[in-house]
This record gives sequence, C-alpha cells and structure tokens, in this order.
Amino acid sequence: MKKVLSLLSAAAVLSLNQVPTASADIPAACTHLTPQAFSELNRTLERAKSLAIASCPTAGCGANYVPQYMIDAVVAAQTSLSTFTTALAATPYGTPYITNASISDGVYGTAWDMIPLLYRARYYSMLSSIYDRHPASRQAFDAITHAIDQTEVLGLHGGKCYVDQYGPFTTPF
Repeated sequence: MKKVLSLLSAAAVLSLNQVPTASADIPAACTHLTPQAFSELNRTLERAKSLAIASCPTAGCGANYVPQYMIDAVVAAQTSLSTFTTALAATPYGTPYITNASISDGVYGTAWDMIPLLYRARYYSMLSSIYDRHPASRQAFDAITHAIDQTEVLGLHGGKCYVDQYGPFTTPF
C-alpha cells in the first residue's frame, strides 16, 4: 500500500509537465486503465464477498473457519484496490484513463498485491464448496475466478502502459 501511495505522490510531483497532450502520445494499453475498469473489478469483488458471506450460515463463519478465510482474502484484495483508486482519484492522471507511467506501474503493483489474495480466496472457496457443499461457495469460486481474470488484465495493461511510454523498442527478440 505504501508503495502505491508513494508512486502516486511521486507521479503527481514529478510528472506535472509530462502528461501527454494528444492521444497519439499515449500507448494503447493505457486506454484500458479506466475508472470504469476499476469499478467493474470492485463490483466483481463485492459479488465474491457477498457470496462468501452467504456461504456462512451453513458453514458457520468464525475466526478459524474456511469461509471466513475466503471473506478475509477477498476483503484484503478489495482494500488494496480501494487504496489505489482513492489515491488515483486525488491526481489528475486517472480520467479518462491513466496517462502517467508511474501510475500505470502502480496499477501493475496493485494487481501484484491482489493476485495472491485472490488465489487464496479461491482456494478457500474450493474447500468450502467441497466440505460445506453450499452453492454460494461454488458461486464464489466463479466470482473470484472472474476477479482474478480482471485483475490480470488490468495488471497486464498497467505493465504495458508503463513500459510502452519508454519506447519505441526497435530490437526484436
């Protein structure tokens, strides 16, 4: 979290004169880093959390129970996303999409933070589905998988947006 906030602060201070003025100056990957994309991911995380919570009555959520671990991991991923988007909202670089290399690196870093949490949540949704046999746990598995996919795509575009702002790269592999 501190890394994201420091990246955003550094970007705001150091890059005030580096905002591209024409869309031709902005790598295509950056156009995928929109407030709508972050909102859509948050909606998916909210659905996953709701399904994880719904699996509790049958399973009995508590501090040491599998559905609670699933909930905790989804909430931690949601917190990571929220920390990033809140910090992003305080900069001029997030609309209509991210145009700053340092902030696009922050997208990549946020995805990096979120992915292990989402894998953990999905693992616990698998266990809860098998042992508790609650349909909400199985549905949470699908919602968490969708969140992983969305997070991976945002991370991919964040990385490409970052790297491509330092191109063009002329040497092929």
